[in-house]
Amino acid sequence: MIARYTRKEMAKIWEPEARFRYMLDVEKAVARVQAGLGIIPRKASADIQKKSKFKIERISISKKKQSMTLLHLFLRSLKTLARMVSLFIMA
Repeated sequence: MIARYTRKEMAKIWEPEARFRYMLDVEKAVARVQAGLGIIPRKASADIQKKSKFKIERISISKKKQSMTLLHLFLRSLKTLARMVSLFIMA
């Protein structure tokens, strides 16, 4: 982000660590929904909630590739979450 066009609060949202944290939160939500629907065992979901973490220092990819990868992962997670929610609503 270009510093002069952005507030500090907004810049923090787009920092790599924050973006990976948001993706991890989506994955955890998907695991909870899948466990609720019986797609994965409840213990697996509980383990995911407890044990999932990352170290930003260990994630090393180019900026362009990072943007595309993050977008792809986010959209895939969002699509999966939407599918799980629709199954839950129809059940």
